[in-house]
Amino acid sequence: MILVAAIFFVQTINPINIALIDFGFRGNVAAYFLAAFTTNPITIIATTITLWFINLIIPAIIGGIAALRFSFFREE
Repeated sequence: MILVAAIFFVQTINPINIALIDFGFRGNVAAYFLAAFTTNPITIIATTITLWFINLIIPAIIGGIAALRFSFFREE
């Protein structure tokens, strides 16, 4: 649990705010902290990218579709 808190802390102080390259940074941070416990960093990076996709991309797509259906001006 301490490692997860450390990973989240380092990701929070990340100066990179571009969402498309953020998942690479997150994966590398997680791989760095968890390298002592596994010999397969590809799994760690794939897991962080999957979580990034589930938490950011899927809600953005759903929100975009909902925003396109919303009508700002209704014609009578």
